[in-house]
Amino acid sequence: PRKDFSIVLNFLGQVRGGAGVLRVKVFGGGATDVRVTLRCSSDIEIFGSYAVVPILSDLVAGRRHTLVVEDGCFVGATGRSVQPLRSANWGDFVTGGDIDAE
Repeated sequence: PRKDFSIVLNFLGQVRGGAGVLRVKVFGGGATDVRVTLRCSSDIEIFGSYAVVPILSDLVAGRRHTLVVEDGCFVGATGRSVQPLRSANWGDFVTGGDIDAE
């Protein structure tokens, strides 16, 4: 995918945005390979137990990316930091190799 798409995260129970950040980076890359940084308190829309993460910047074509969710990014009803529900390879996705530059 190019820019202007969203990733939906699912939680066990209602959440709200906290003080942390969420990053999308090239899989296995270092700090210079971060492509998206979002403030969880203001940049991510939350609907009950779902968070919609907007990707508004270009990613690297044909590369594996991963989501990095800092502690404190999402807060549950008890006020404690919570993480999205996860399965195998959670947060990893591969962009298509045919992304057009605009």
